[in-house]
Amino acid sequence: MNPSKLVFLIALLGCATAGTLQADEQQQEGLENLDAFYEQLAKGREPDLNVQSQLFDQEGTNFMLRGLTNSASLKFDPASFMTLSAQGGEGTYWNQNNLAQDGFVSVGGQIRIQSVNWFQGQVGYHSLGTGATLFQAQYGYRWKDSPFWATIGARRDLVQDSFLSLVGQDIGGQSLGAARSDKMFAEVGSNLGFLEISLAPYAGWVQSQSLPENHDVGAEAIVSLPVVRASSATLSLQYDLQVQHYEQDQSGFSPSSVEPLPGGYFSPQLFISQTPELAFKETGEHSELKCSAGPSFQYVKTDDSPVTHELGAEAEISWLWRITRGLSLQLDSQYLKIAEVYDRLGLNGALSYAF
Repeated sequence: MNPSKLVFLIALLGCATAGTLQADEQQQEGLENLDAFYEQLAKGREPDLNVQSQLFDQEGTNFMLRGLTNSASLKFDPASFMTLSAQGGEGTYWNQNNLAQDGFVSVGGQIRIQSVNWFQGQVGYHSLGTGATLFQAQYGYRWKDSPFWATIGARRDLVQDSFLSLVGQDIGGQSLGAARSDKMFAEVGSNLGFLEISLAPYAGWVQSQSLPENHDVGAEAIVSLPVVRASSATLSLQYDLQVQHYEQDQSGFSPSSVEPLPGGYFSPQLFISQTPELAFKETGEHSELKCSAGPSFQYVKTDDSPVTHELGAEAEISWLWRITRGLSLQLDSQYLKIAEVYDRLGLNGALSYAF
């Protein structure tokens, strides 16, 4: 063979081999970039295991109620547009003369469509008293390239105003309490940067043993105005308005043929609460602190009672500590005073791990 032809063939073979190696390297690099891209997309959607304890003490002559619950929950995303969750736990509730145990489980999920539509649902069961199946279902929409959002839905909740309303009791041979609340609700809001505002009206009824359905309507409006902003901290002024109306006063605690009937939950004909608050938030590299507090100016009207003007209060503090990249600890404390009805202090602790 002509030596020049041999040299040409060897050179051609070398170029082909080099081209193949370069193509393999590019393919491998492309796969690594794709993996990195998918990992970036998955941030914030890692499976999350959460264990928490909640303790509350509610003081009030008839409305006294104390409770301790422990639970564990798991949240994960089987797809980028879907989140599934499950929770299970147990609770103990008591007052001066009564004690009740509760076991509960729930499952839920959220589906997101084009990042502006989302559907969310949850169903659960509590074994306390006569047992209770609870649920929540809602649809939310956020306008694209807009600070406005809205939700609409329905839910069924326990009424935790007293031991009687939460668990139920047999008094004088009559089953009373075990109140459950069914509501249709909506919420609209906007975050304009210099102003945050939301409005949440609702309508529904409360069903308590041995009593007819008690229809109620109400709404809550919240306005938040940031007044001081630093690099990592914000100080805001807030205003919280709550309006509530019940068809009947069923707050009684003993069998009676006249109102208030024995339902064991606060059910005024008209309740208005106005709470101006000071709120503070600071976000650090490994921690976040939020707190708010303010007095509540309350207007209360119940059956066969004159209108009263009461002074209540609301306060909350929350601290989040990111211990490691996936492990975080959150501690919360809340205080709520409703007129002369009850004072409620709550303490919560939660440990979360993102896989």
